[in-house]
Amino acid sequence: MWRFIRRSVGSAALADELMQETWLGVIAQATRYRPQSQFATWLFAIARHRVIDAHRRSRAGDGPAVTGEVADAAPGPELAAQQGEEAQRLLAAMARLPAEQLEALLLQVEAGLGLAEIASTTDVPVETAKSRLRYARAALRAVLGDQT
Repeated sequence: MWRFIRRSVGSAALADELMQETWLGVIAQATRYRPQSQFATWLFAIARHRVIDAHRRSRAGDGPAVTGEVADAAPGPELAAQQGEEAQRLLAAMARLPAEQLEALLLQVEAGLGLAEIASTTDVPVETAKSRLRYARAALRAVLGDQT
């Protein structure tokens, strides 16, 4: 979840803050959780709303700046294996994706959510989530070649 937030806001300090806000939101909304849905879907929906709020505060000048760039957080396994130019090209290509496509991609790659969970988390139909993922992957392939 921290990587999803970090890559969504571009700042480790802000990601730490939003992570804390997310867990406070979990505590505050615990009575609303329904076991019929997966906990991860519910949790990432709360985190997503905190990211959206941070973007709004940043635009209004009421909070820390959200860079809008895909952050190169401390290398996880995927970046450790791809250090160097290819990783930088991937991060640059991801930074150019529209916000909705990047969000869907991060929820799948970083959070491990499935298509239905992404749709539920982002409050869109499954077909919309599927399209966002398809367009994101196509855009990445166009920039990076068929390596993705």
